[in-house]
Amino acid sequence: MVNLRKSTLWSIAEFTAVVLIQLFVMRYIVVVLGVRALGIWSVLMSAAQIARFFDPGASAGAGRFLAIASMERNIRQIENILATIVYITLPLYLSLSAILFFPLRGALTFVLKDQALIEGRHLLVYALCSYIAQVLSAAFAGSLIGLHLSFRKSQIAISAIALQAIVSVTLIRRYGLPGLAIAQIANYSFTIFMSVLIMKMSVGVRLKGLLRFNWDTIRRIMSFGIGIQASSLAWGAFETSIRFIMSRFAGVEQVGTYEIAYRVSSQARVLAYYVSQSLAPMFATLGASDKQGLLAFYRQIYARYALFAASAATAIIVFSPLTSLIMLGRLDGMFLLFSALTALGTMAHIVASPSELTAVSMGLFRYNIAGVVAALIVMLLFGPLLGYFFQGPGVASAVLLAALIAVSIPLVFNNGALNLPRIPAFRRDLNLAGLIEGIRWPSRQ
Repeated sequence: MVNLRKSTLWSIAEFTAVVLIQLFVMRYIVVVLGVRALGIWSVLMSAAQIARFFDPGASAGAGRFLAIASMERNIRQIENILATIVYITLPLYLSLSAILFFPLRGALTFVLKDQALIEGRHLLVYALCSYIAQVLSAAFAGSLIGLHLSFRKSQIAISAIALQAIVSVTLIRRYGLPGLAIAQIANYSFTIFMSVLIMKMSVGVRLKGLLRFNWDTIRRIMSFGIGIQASSLAWGAFETSIRFIMSRFAGVEQVGTYEIAYRVSSQARVLAYYVSQSLAPMFATLGASDKQGLLAFYRQIYARYALFAASAATAIIVFSPLTSLIMLGRLDGMFLLFSALTALGTMAHIVASPSELTAVSMGLFRYNIAGVVAALIVMLLFGPLLGYFFQGPGVASAVLLAALIAVSIPLVFNNGALNLPRIPAFRRDLNLAGLIEGIRWPSRQ
């Protein structure tokens, strides 16, 4: 519990730093290059993420095996697991980026037009390089979580995002979006270096051990990771489809506006995700040893997440005029509408996250996957239809509809299969006094 509280507090600090600096960089891009440039970069990064659809799940399944190897103090096995990044993740994404470059370059004609298309083709190589660095960074930083060093991961992330801000301010005005790509790559490279250094110093991982090929370890990790990866791939396709459909039916200007609203609203979901990284081992442990303890813990987390979701959505909508003034320099009616729609979608995702997390901890993947696949299907069906008739607002409405369907499936079926409550009981389970005590407790140690 000491580690849980420590990791949770550092996760909140990481979230705060990342949100503030990301919003600062987005605002800087809007001021220097315009909201149109933000829209182009958003489309390009979504295009680069298509590479993840060919990922066999080597990185996604590593966390569980790292936790077990760490508990057993098996340094050799930890090195075998980390070697999957060197032998699978790195060559895979380098190869995929090279293979997909020309098909993606041609496909941009469907989502970008005129001068935006010319700029997008020129910038595609920068987006692909940035995405490869992001994937490797996430793999090494995620390994720290599996090794019970998530607070170190948060500390590295805070330093890395500060570095990105400094490089962004230095290069964007002079080089434009290539300067942004270089700043992102600097962030990810720093994260990789520091993650490996921490694992060497704190765990005893040897660098030469990362070059040891162990097929049995790779096979077991990918077998477990395929369930997690399936849900991740469907979610990636869902988010990619939003940008593509919005660009096709509303133009890159509205993509940029929607991107700001979506990023601001999604930060509440990101915070919930950061906190859940520390909760996952608790769900797994209780599920294996104490079913009644799991039920009591789940009820409390579910009620708190639901309250947080409602509060966050209300705050996002109430402060959206101020956000519009800060980010766009004007009160934009389209931005206000996008903020309201994305806030409601974010609230739905946060409410369902304890159910999804508990299911993964128990090895139950199918309903999480079904929810995201359903969202993707709804988006592909209703996004173009509503976009054709109502442009940006139509696409944003389709996103909200897809989000509501996506979270309903795991809430109904996960909770039914695991005998968990489908509706939070605030009066019984909220325990705000316990929450406040949990936050204050570390300061008295």
